[in-house]
Amino acid sequence: MRLDVYVTQDSKPGASAGDSDNCYLFEGPRKLNNGSHLCCGLSFLGEQHPLVLIWKPGQDLATAPQVIPVPEPDRRIRGLQGTWYQTEEGRIWMFLRDAGLSTRLAVSCSDDGGRTWSDVLLSDMPNTFSRAFCRAPGRRPLLPHRQQLRTSCSTAEPFRSPSATTDGKFTRMYTLVQGKTHRRFDGLHKEDGWHYPNAIVDGDNLIVIFSVNKEDICCGVANARDMA
Repeated sequence: MRLDVYVTQDSKPGASAGDSDNCYLFEGPRKLNNGSHLCCGLSFLGEQHPLVLIWKPGQDLATAPQVIPVPEPDRRIRGLQGTWYQTEEGRIWMFLRDAGLSTRLAVSCSDDGGRTWSDVLLSDMPNTFSRAFCRAPGRRPLLPHRQQLRTSCSTAEPFRSPSATTDGKFTRMYTLVQGKTHRRFDGLHKEDGWHYPNAIVDGDNLIVIFSVNKEDICCGVANARDMA
């Protein structure tokens, strides 16, 4: 398993980061408050464990990152496919798909720029063993994820203090799409429904891109201001 990061100018690929401890990635690197870049990964050989990859401020993303394991003391909780956001105060929250089939997202956090992480625990966020995605536009986190036969988006209030009682607390949920879908062809690991969301915010628009039955890609647009 090799990690490749390409730098492009005029659509010409550049250097590659080469081998990075057999990491399996689910998102591209994003910038932290301190100028570092971070993305979530998974050890691919043997028992799978969550990892984070960190590039130091100013480090070329086409060079090998630091690979940091995320502790999982309770093996009934198996964190996969992490996604993260960072608060203004600096805490990084990472949500993970739980391969222990708890039907909830797992969670871990870091207060030192991703160098160390808390033990992976279960959150109270329902999830159907599907990958989620976090963004924090304007420091108001958005978390598109899947529940049964609908794709939802949970939002949090703006953070008002660095205390653990307010950090990471999601307060609202909106249904983006719902109803039944039907795949056209059977296949390995294929199920009906909406999966694997990704999202960006463009002005007042929340744009969510997701798979339908692992056969099609759809793009949904909602008014992010209405979710304030």
